[in-house]
Amino acid sequence: MTTGIPFITPQMAMALVQPAPQGAPTPAPGQDPLVSYILLIGASLGGLSPNFHPEAAFTPAAMNAYHAASETCLTGLEDEVAKEGLTRQSAFQPTLPQALAPAFVSLSYPTLHLKQPLFVGTGSADQDVPTQAQLGLVKAACAAGTTVQAHLYRGLNHSQSVNASLADSAAFTQAVMNDQPVSSICSPIAQ
Repeated sequence: MTTGIPFITPQMAMALVQPAPQGAPTPAPGQDPLVSYILLIGASLGGLSPNFHPEAAFTPAAMNAYHAASETCLTGLEDEVAKEGLTRQSAFQPTLPQALAPAFVSLSYPTLHLKQPLFVGTGSADQDVPTQAQLGLVKAACAAGTTVQAHLYRGLNHSQSVNASLADSAAFTQAVMNDQPVSSICSPIAQ
């Protein structure tokens, strides 16, 4: 059972350095949570691999935040990103997907074919973990043969979807715990 589940694929990593599609909402400078998360992933890789070169992933404008990512929690890093006014375009090098590839591989799921049903709750306005990435996980898990019950909550963000999903997730959990059948919803419609 999950809400706001991350799902990093090579395609998603490439999307981080592409301009947002026309008409897509773009966070104000310093307000994109993905910038902070990617800086944390980079700092983790930097701490694990002497072969990692942060300048291949991050621009000079992002280096203060990159170094802060090794010394602070998410909230402190978000403050640094806001202070610097970082955006994906100003923080990420075009080579970020290749530079962080080892970290992205380590964050991938070993299998999406699960024996037990999976509940996924997604807010349509989630900026922490992009909605399309979460729906991509649903699609991949369904294709792998997992029974997935996915719910899309209209207009809700990452945190809001947790409480909004409680009625659905409680019914799902009760069905699973009582060995009752769970219906698969692989193409959720916003509620």
